[in-house]
Amino acid sequence: DGTTFTSNNVALTGSWTHLIILVSARNPTSVSGVTVEGNAATAVVSANDGTAACVSAIYIIENSTATPDIVVTWGASATTCHVQVFAVTGLQSTTAVATVNTGTANPSVLSLNTSAGGIAVAGGVCLNATSCSWSGVTETHDSVRESYFNFSGGYALTAAAESPRTITGTWSGLANYRITVSASFR
Repeated sequence: DGTTFTSNNVALTGSWTHLIILVSARNPTSVSGVTVEGNAATAVVSANDGTAACVSAIYIIENSTATPDIVVTWGASATTCHVQVFAVTGLQSTTAVATVNTGTANPSVLSLNTSAGGIAVAGGVCLNATSCSWSGVTETHDSVRESYFNFSGGYALTAAAESPRTITGTWSGLANYRITVSASFR
């Protein structure tokens, strides 16, 4: 069960050395893998809500393709999925400085260690949420699909090392079956 996101809807501009890919979906309990131009991305962090309602994961790959095809393979058929791609330059490693995930709490509080000169990304999915507001990262996407699944996330450039940087995602509405993941890189 795979979903292909082509250059037509990835819509990257500029130049970069790495792609950090945040994937979230309704129904599957796992992500089997992510490829970019046929090359496997490295799994960084993944979590599900424990009820098979939603899953989120972060992957990273060295890639500078101007119009990349990104393929996400799910552990089971995904009803609705969302991919957010962060195109970055200057990373020293595809190994995460730190990762954190959380599921049932609202707000979702992620205490993520960061390095100076790096990047932190966070995001996820929530059933019956109309939006999500973020602190600790700048929101880059917030969309509702199927009228009741909210996909949201963002990033922050980390000028200084923090132990930890507090990232908070506050889901509005009934906001149940949520999962949020985060990772930092340098």
